[in-house]
Amino acid sequence: MFSSKIVQFGNMKFKSKFSVYFKVLCLFIFAYLIIKYSGVLLKSTTQLGQKNTSYNEEKNIFLNPDYEILDFENFDNIKGATKYIVPNVVHLIYLKANEIKFYQAINIYSIFLNQNPDYLMIHCDDCSFKGHYWNQINSISEFRNKIKLHKVKLNDKIFGQKYGWLEHASDTLRLLVLMNYGGMYFDNDVYVVKSLDKYRRYEMTISWDGDQEGLGIQVLIAHRNARLLKAHYDSYRTDYNNSIWYYTGGMVPAKIMLKHRYLAHVVKYRLGTQMLVNELYKSVWDEWKNLDTIHLLINHRSYLDEKSPIKEFNDTNIRDYNFTYGHMCREIITKLKTLYNIDFYKKSK
Repeated sequence: MFSSKIVQFGNMKFKSKFSVYFKVLCLFIFAYLIIKYSGVLLKSTTQLGQKNTSYNEEKNIFLNPDYEILDFENFDNIKGATKYIVPNVVHLIYLKANEIKFYQAINIYSIFLNQNPDYLMIHCDDCSFKGHYWNQINSISEFRNKIKLHKVKLNDKIFGQKYGWLEHASDTLRLLVLMNYGGMYFDNDVYVVKSLDKYRRYEMTISWDGDQEGLGIQVLIAHRNARLLKAHYDSYRTDYNNSIWYYTGGMVPAKIMLKHRYLAHVVKYRLGTQMLVNELYKSVWDEWKNLDTIHLLINHRSYLDEKSPIKEFNDTNIRDYNFTYGHMCREIITKLKTLYNIDFYKKSK
């Protein structure tokens, strides 16, 4: 099921030009069918910041010959490749929301400052973003010129089955996005601490301790032909349970990995998808600086950090918030002031 060979466009040796054209044609047909018959339909409408850009420019970014491994049979996901095979592109998903909140802005800044991607692609069903933080992000031309808005049409079913939660639609969309483009997917409440370039040499990188029931799908780094992506997506045909929050999203790919551990590079701790509520919101925890990313669990604070007087973080209450998350935010705010002379606390008129 998972067998295939490593082949790179730059090193292809076919008997005729026809063979080359035929294989490339098959590749594009396969990608088209994935998009056309998926539960979530990706449209080709793209924007670069506030400006349109052509589809050809987008394809040139993601179909770089250096990244075009067609198959991964016998690929070593422990050692990895000798060069980057995953594009330096970060993907975010925004569904039913078009205003950037404080914590989301901090995370977007952490992506630009600590990962420095070639592009930040935001996949959205309503791409008319607005608000103070969105305007502030776009005021930095270096960031604005790297932002691509990608319009998606959200369906309520996957392979004929109704989604149980909106989050389930996001679970499948992230797989489709990575199968189409490759790159790094982060949930909106993921803070990037350090460069993730070291993981770009692997077919796919996942956050998993190797035994637990669920993968941390809040952070996924993958080549677009990664075998685990397809296996996970295909599982929604026969093993989707819309009544259990994390079953098909996190538990099913863990079951796949238990049987086929060679499918991905496993990171047990450094991607920070474990439960870190006490460390982030109830203590000062300097160890955060040794991680690569951190899942903030922002949307779960209402019951995991219910005694906190702060129900929603903003640029006022973060100034004196003395637990770990406050230090993380202020580090980003200080970098913005130093590098771009951006006063994060100054509201736009």
